[in-house]
Amino acid sequence: VEDSNIKPRDLKRVGVLGAGLMGAGIATASARSKYPTALVDVKDEFVANGMKKAMDVVGGRIKAGKASPQDMADMLANMNAGTSHRLFSECD
Repeated sequence: VEDSNIKPRDLKRVGVLGAGLMGAGIATASARSKYPTALVDVKDEFVANGMKKAMDVVGGRIKAGKASPQDMADMLANMNAGTSHRLFSECD
């Protein structure tokens, strides 16, 4: 951004609507970066698939020696997933 009057806002909590490939990826990256993250979709099965994608990403990194089981635990601790938009109530 070229306008010097525009300042970034602090980010404390991330909300992602849609647990498909892109949404799950964004939520995973946010949760891995230690941001409390809400992942919301319209059906429990979509939420479950999004969480599986998140775990597969970190699981692949563990297999490759680029992450540890603690990294998986930390990512999961930062992720809150479900179908209720109320999960976004404290998100930035």
